[in-house]
Amino acid sequence: MAEQGRFRCSLCGHTTDWFDEEETQAGAEDIHYHSVTKHPEEVAAIKDMPPGLARQRRIQALEVSEVRGSSSGGGSGGCLMLMLATVSTVIAGLWTYLAAL
Repeated sequence: MAEQGRFRCSLCGHTTDWFDEEETQAGAEDIHYHSVTKHPEEVAAIKDMPPGLARQRRIQALEVSEVRGSSSGGGSGGCLMLMLATVSTVIAGLWTYLAAL
């Protein structure tokens, strides 16, 4: 079984569909869209925070990633989590940049 992941909103429990590793970007975009449309006050509070580790951790706490299954018996879950966290941070940074324009 190939490794799969999904995102979960920590505020309301909304989850994206399970996706394969190749579809990570689409899952990150889905949960980000959910956060922006359903929890705008939380997103605004994060947007007002200065860049840094505290802001990144708050974004990761809002958009929690979950992983199941692995064809290699484990070991790649940490890499997927890092990719998901990076994608989420990049999307948040891009959103902040575009909002400032």
